[in-house]
Amino acid sequence: MSRADAPLVADTSRVDVEGMWKPTEDSLDALLRILLEALPDEQRLRLNGIERLVDEFLGRVRMRLWNATVAFLRELAEQRAARCPDCDHACERSLAATSVAVAGLTLSVPTTHYYCRTCKRGWTPVAQWLGLHRGLVSGEFERQVVSLSTRVSFHETAKQMLLQHQQQVNVGKVERVTHAVARDAQTFIQIQHDKAVRDLDLKPARMGVPLLLVTTDGGGAPVGILKRPAPSDAKTFTPVRKLPTGKREQTHREMRAIVAHGPEERGEQRSVDVHLSVHDHPEVSGERMLAVAAMAGLGSDTHVHGVFDMGTWIRPQFIASFGTHNHTICAAQQHVRKYLKAAASTMFDAEPERQRWLDDQEGHMNGGRWRSILNALGPGQQKEVVAARKYIQNHHEDMNNYGQLRARGLPVGSGEAEGAVRHMIRKRENIGGVWLEKHLPGIGALTSIWESGLWEGFFRWREECDVEAFRARQTGEYRRRFRGEPTTGGRQHAIQEAPGVTV
Repeated sequence: MSRADAPLVADTSRVDVEGMWKPTEDSLDALLRILLEALPDEQRLRLNGIERLVDEFLGRVRMRLWNATVAFLRELAEQRAARCPDCDHACERSLAATSVAVAGLTLSVPTTHYYCRTCKRGWTPVAQWLGLHRGLVSGEFERQVVSLSTRVSFHETAKQMLLQHQQQVNVGKVERVTHAVARDAQTFIQIQHDKAVRDLDLKPARMGVPLLLVTTDGGGAPVGILKRPAPSDAKTFTPVRKLPTGKREQTHREMRAIVAHGPEERGEQRSVDVHLSVHDHPEVSGERMLAVAAMAGLGSDTHVHGVFDMGTWIRPQFIASFGTHNHTICAAQQHVRKYLKAAASTMFDAEPERQRWLDDQEGHMNGGRWRSILNALGPGQQKEVVAARKYIQNHHEDMNNYGQLRARGLPVGSGEAEGAVRHMIRKRENIGGVWLEKHLPGIGALTSIWESGLWEGFFRWREECDVEAFRARQTGEYRRRFRGEPTTGGRQHAIQEAPGVTV
């Protein structure tokens, strides 16, 4: 293996890392004590004053450490690449630097390109070691940005990065970083789902939790493609790039939220999935419903209770997923009430009479007497009456004995699913303008990870992937992926993937 390709990995088995830190820690302690002794009491004996001192101290130490690291990388690159590892001739240098965002700082990292004219071979060691062609941000910076952008708009994330982390970042970078991490989130969620479903087929079958509550609902997210007029026809232009101001022709795509957990919603028993519906393929949502339940503890002895608003795709997919398990299905009682209340508003003029009628229907619902509700609706042809009658006729088999379900401790309302749509979908997807449809699955995956308590595990997994990518870069196994579009000239004119040792 050549010097340029040698792994940049220390053999920590021969190094007392903890022992090496001790002198440094002692020096830092001594320096901080000197600073505290030199300050007036109003700064060193007041909590806020001490906090500001510690923050400034850490900031200066962080900057010095990063500067020393950059210098170390520059020197190591010179040692390993100044002369060609094959012919030992001196290499030419093309000096360059890359701006890299790390937590709290923006660094200028030297990315000198070394080229041997004899061997006609070049490489950029620092970029190869750090993987700068994969992204110009650190993992902690990504985590800070995405932890915010998963819950608030990209513009608000940029503001909060400055307020919370004292780091200025533009909105475009926030968006690019979020979508890059979101692609990893989709992969991570798929891995978790696949593993959970495979575990269901293990022999002997696991018993699972005694009871799982499953609920689901959908909500629209605004999507559209930006269309700009020709420059000659434009009346206004963007302030920075001076492009014609365009508009997005807005439409909506359905995002679906699935929630599964035991009777007591706590710990890892709660599993959430937010995903983009697939046209004409409701089975995709059914598969995710099964995966979410498997992650929440589904087993051979688990009773699955589903409660939802009886959307056209929901009940068939619930049966397809849990038909072989003990299960119960409940049409959400508040939806039945909504239809009955609308019908009552057209059947009765006086509010007291209307309320008495609704109270009677409430009793019929609790007793499972759906035919009595149909009789009470009568043959009226008002739109609201027809809608209520149709809903009950279509879903009466899932409206039996609300009272008995309550007595067993089972929910009869889908408020949790509606809350999930409100807080996990609309609260994020309905802010910050119109989305590109291709970005919605990634944001849904990030939301799923956050709401399922998998955030720490997700970033541990990303760190493991980063270590694997580092090793692949050093051995030449890594191949840089071209993220653009091929040229119109055809495959023979498309940009070729670069070798793993060049950048």
